[in-house]
Amino acid sequence: MRIKMGGLAGENNQNIDELNEARRLRYQAELLEQKAKVRARLVQLKEVSRDPDYNRYLEQMMKDLESGRATPQQVEREAQRSYDKYRQRMAQIEQRKRAAYVPVNPSVDRIFLPGQNLPGIQDPAAERGTSYQGNDGLKPMMESAGSTEGNAKQQKKNIEYKVGVHVFSMIGAIFVLMAFAIFGFYFLNGFVQGMGLYGGALLLVIVSRVFIRRQQEGKFYYKFWQVITGIGIGGLYAANLINYLALHTINGLVAMFITLVIAAGTLLVSRKSKSPVIRMIGLGGCYICFLPVQGIKTDLEFLMISVMLLFINIGSIFAEKRKEQSAADLFHLALNLIFTLIFMRVAWREEIAVIYRIIYVITSFTFVNILCRKKCTLGNTALFCAGCAVNGIYIFLLFLLGNFALEMGQPEMALFIHLTAKTLVISICAVIFLLWPKDNGRRWVELYYGVCTVLLLGAFSEYTLEIVISLLTVFVFTKLLAGQKEVIALDCIVVFWVGIRGFFLTDTWYCWLIAAALVLSAFKIKHMYLYHEMVITISILLICQSQFFFYLNKEYGLDRGWLYPASAGTLLVLFLLFNHLPGLKNKNQQVYNRINLVFMLLYYLGVWFCQNYILSSVMMVLGAATIVIVFRKRYSMDVSGKYLILAGFLTYFTLTGHYGSPVIVSIFLMVISLFCVGAGFRFSDKKERICGLVMAAFVCLKLVVYDFREVEAVYRMVVFFAVGVIALLISFIYVKLEKRINSVEETG
Repeated sequence: MRIKMGGLAGENNQNIDELNEARRLRYQAELLEQKAKVRARLVQLKEVSRDPDYNRYLEQMMKDLESGRATPQQVEREAQRSYDKYRQRMAQIEQRKRAAYVPVNPSVDRIFLPGQNLPGIQDPAAERGTSYQGNDGLKPMMESAGSTEGNAKQQKKNIEYKVGVHVFSMIGAIFVLMAFAIFGFYFLNGFVQGMGLYGGALLLVIVSRVFIRRQQEGKFYYKFWQVITGIGIGGLYAANLINYLALHTINGLVAMFITLVIAAGTLLVSRKSKSPVIRMIGLGGCYICFLPVQGIKTDLEFLMISVMLLFINIGSIFAEKRKEQSAADLFHLALNLIFTLIFMRVAWREEIAVIYRIIYVITSFTFVNILCRKKCTLGNTALFCAGCAVNGIYIFLLFLLGNFALEMGQPEMALFIHLTAKTLVISICAVIFLLWPKDNGRRWVELYYGVCTVLLLGAFSEYTLEIVISLLTVFVFTKLLAGQKEVIALDCIVVFWVGIRGFFLTDTWYCWLIAAALVLSAFKIKHMYLYHEMVITISILLICQSQFFFYLNKEYGLDRGWLYPASAGTLLVLFLLFNHLPGLKNKNQQVYNRINLVFMLLYYLGVWFCQNYILSSVMMVLGAATIVIVFRKRYSMDVSGKYLILAGFLTYFTLTGHYGSPVIVSIFLMVISLFCVGAGFRFSDKKERICGLVMAAFVCLKLVVYDFREVEAVYRMVVFFAVGVIALLISFIYVKLEKRINSVEETG
């Protein structure tokens, strides 16, 4: 009995658990259904809404619905209530528009923070069944909907205030700092006065920060004291420069240490501030303070200034918490470019060594690279493009300094400067390249910088070996990376530059190394194959032409006429190469093939001016081989009557080949006519056979009318015998053809 009662109790408990589980599942299903219904209602309201603040409020309600902070019933009631107020507010706005009344635009900074509970909502885990309370938090949000009416006037007002507050604060700060620097350079003397400059600037920073703490953010005085802080920071930089260059109260190491301390302090102050004013004024003041600098006595002082500015610039990049500082970053970029050009002028006037000027330009180049890496990883295209343009100017400055400065007249010094600059730039580009995210295509711009620097610095070197090594190194490295889509433009630039430089190296044998590299590069063509094929072809033709005209002819007395068969043969080899490469054989090469054929034709026509029968004979044989090889379906050059074209080509060269005896011409023409008849017989082409017969008849007539009278008896015998034998061969071919036709007819 007890066992039976226990079994019944266990069965009852199991039934109760199943019933509870069914209720729980039904409750969850109903809850999900209610949430879906309320969510659809919120989406509908968001589509209807024209107020961004109301949209944000709806999004916040949706987040609370999903997270469980509010029940579907609570959110539904609040959504209906807020929508009613929204409609009332929009109706009031329409009435005011009709009455031509422009309301005051209320300023609403924010309604609700992300993750914050909506007003009147309690945690559903603590109290179920509560509802949204009637809140006033929605009211300012609804009133902000009237802001659209006064946008035009408000924008004009904002422009006016921005000019008045920001622009003139910058102008005033820069003028004050410039006056401060001039005062220190020309009117102060002694250690105490120099330290007083530090104290005055530091006191200005401290006082401004104290007032900032007492002001509310967004007030006018808050912005004003931000400007004063920037003036104080710029004053610290100016005081440091004055003490180092004018008063000589500190040496270079101390000046560097103080610069680092000021940069670190600026970093801390700027990171606590939400306004970029401190950064902009501090930078502007720092650069302006360098303008009165005159009479830089040593190269070491110029080097110290370069390192100071590098630390200041890089420190300023990391001073901002927010990445969205495009205006300040562009201002910083423009400031760096302008003052780099100014300092280059000052360094030229003070006769600073070229190596130190190059180091200064490289420090500016480094700053721009770090700025783009820090601020342009995602978006910010304008800043990235501006950075690329500025770096292009810096690379051009390196080109001018490395090739046209006075010290470049000494080849050894020029080589040392070139190698130093190339090493520094390549190292910087490699480090920055590795710091970029691997999936970011913008990092490949570092490759452009490095390659352009190497090519431009070695462009006018006195050492031919330096030029060749630079060209080949860059060319090989670029070709290895040619598969990357970001390197397509660089690949096109490099192959063009290498081809041009190879043409200008034709007074040495190094040009053949360049030509060999160009030919081998065809195996790594990945994109824009027609462009690469044309550049390689034209470059090799120019190298061949220059070698024959200016090197082989002068050094070895080789006839310039050999340029024609050499160039035509080179074109044929390139034709076959580009059509049979594994990576290009499936490409449509018809355009290149036709252009290549036009170039060949020009060389075949030009050989007439050489008036040399040996060259004409070589070109005739080479041309015949070219016609047989080129005019095929595989190369998209298949034409009907290919052998007629060949016969016409051979006839032209026979008649214009400058052969000394007409007997040779007659024999060649008769051989050509035999070839036409034979080809017509082989391919069953009546046109070719008739052309062969006509040409043979013409040769026989020429032999009787002209050759018989113009040549001696021995030549008469030879030509008559040769022509007679060929005529018999033609007759034999026709006999055989007639026999074949008759056999075909009998079989049919």
